[in-house]
Amino acid sequence: MTRRTLVFSVLALLSGGFVWARADENDLVRKALLEPTRIDVDQTPLHDIVVYLNDLHRTVNLKIDEVALKRARISEDIPLTGTFKNVKLAGALQELLQQANLTYVIRDKTVIITTQKEAEKE
Repeated sequence: MTRRTLVFSVLALLSGGFVWARADENDLVRKALLEPTRIDVDQTPLHDIVVYLNDLHRTVNLKIDEVALKRARISEDIPLTGTFKNVKLAGALQELLQQANLTYVIRDKTVIITTQKEAEKE
């Protein structure tokens, strides 16, 4: 094995270890999204819903991708409506976000609310 091959092997191993650890952290978020939630909103701004869900689900960090929404000319205050009781957080979130043609992705231990176009880049 040459020195160059050894260096690349070590770098690949280290990179793989980093990706593995990062995947585990995101798996915790995916698990938290399976927890039941309760949401009852009527024409409530998206921003307020995110604040409410962050307070209710302390194990999940939700954020709005402000840049993507601005590019798509969607306000963080877009009103959403829905009632969910004992439904998985992921499902409730998907249904609410579909009203505004939005979705979410999981990045760096955070649930990022974004546009469909931006999510396709993930």
